[in-house]
Amino acid sequence: MKKKTIAMILATVFCLALLGCGQSASSVSAPAESTQEATSAEPVAAESKEPVEIEFIQWWGSEGGGDFLNDLVGKFHEENPYITVKLTTLPFGDVKNQVVASQATGLVPDVIGMNPPWTREFFDLGILEPLDAYIAADSSFDLDSHFQASFSKIEGHSYLAPIDATAFFLFYNKDMFNEAGVEPPTTWQELVDCAVAITNKDINRYGITFTMSETEAANGSILNFYPLLYALNGRTFIDGKYVANSDEMLKAFTLLSDLYNSGSILPGTTTRSEAQTVEEFAAGNAGMMISHNGHILTVANRNPELNYGIIPIPSYDGTGTPDLRHHGWDVGISATSEHKEEAWKFISFMLREDNLTEMCNQMLKVPAMYGVEVNYLDQYPVIADAIQYMNELTMVEELMMMPKASACWVELTKAGSAVLQGVMTPAEATETVQAAWNEILGQ
Repeated sequence: MKKKTIAMILATVFCLALLGCGQSASSVSAPAESTQEATSAEPVAAESKEPVEIEFIQWWGSEGGGDFLNDLVGKFHEENPYITVKLTTLPFGDVKNQVVASQATGLVPDVIGMNPPWTREFFDLGILEPLDAYIAADSSFDLDSHFQASFSKIEGHSYLAPIDATAFFLFYNKDMFNEAGVEPPTTWQELVDCAVAITNKDINRYGITFTMSETEAANGSILNFYPLLYALNGRTFIDGKYVANSDEMLKAFTLLSDLYNSGSILPGTTTRSEAQTVEEFAAGNAGMMISHNGHILTVANRNPELNYGIIPIPSYDGTGTPDLRHHGWDVGISATSEHKEEAWKFISFMLREDNLTEMCNQMLKVPAMYGVEVNYLDQYPVIADAIQYMNELTMVEELMMMPKASACWVELTKAGSAVLQGVMTPAEATETVQAAWNEILGQ
């Protein structure tokens, strides 16, 4: 009996020793088998030292300019000589099309540059790998140090990690405000009053400009309507259902109606694109616009002498704290990648503060990380205000979670356009959108 017990103990020790020999102390462990249904995973796979190539598809190289991505990949390879990163750079719109097309062949690139509104569609197609276990197993990755909106969960899991961040603000022309004798608004009624005070149709100057173009139906609601909703701390996903007939949504439509009735909106709202909206503000044809901090660069380049500032869209009655609509450039891992651990290692490397800061300095972006300083504020000082607001306020990203999001945004944009033309009341708009969403989503 004693011999049998001793033999069993020795066998157990031998097995443990074998397991220990195969584990690298520096490995970043992740699930051996990751699916959208997985909830957690223990470190089970040792980091391979065999040569590995991973592909990173993105549009950043085509928009950021320079060799910053090549430099980053070279630096990563120096630290991880067994991993080679192949960069695939396409125009923004082509990245999504290429990823969806490659899903059919099972050859989705390992690391995917992500636009957050693509997320739910990619999730439904089974393209994205849950990141929770990789994050939890990576002792070098401090989740709390990064802006949290991109980690919003879809059915219990996070699928994106944030690189840079933008948020939507109220841009206002300081000279026009001073000339009209008004201060930046602190309530929605003050916003309407300011728009009226600034408007001078004799010189083609209006209080505010919007985009709610039906030819860019997804954009109007994303760019102008959701920021209003979040300023009220409103949400579209409430108690497990997508809701358009909420009190906050009604107030947002009512603001559009009030501005229309006041005659203070620059004409052309239903046909004007986002780029044209920014151009009109930069040209001094409108005293206010809702836009994101990425367009601070555009305004500065179009009209370097423009005296303007940004503030969070005010709360409805001046009480409480508004939320910001978040957007940015994110990354995810392909669910069919054969090198998921290496893909996460590269993502973790990119999100390291020194690398993230250097990338964003070269791209003139805001790092999606709390308390990070950038080196271009002397050239673009308004961005300092954006960074401060993003560090202090809650940023919201619901768009990435919504099923059949594009179709739903189209309905919201159409309703916003109808209100801005005076052909639909705010109450009719909320009920129209709710009925459309119920049909689209089957809820």
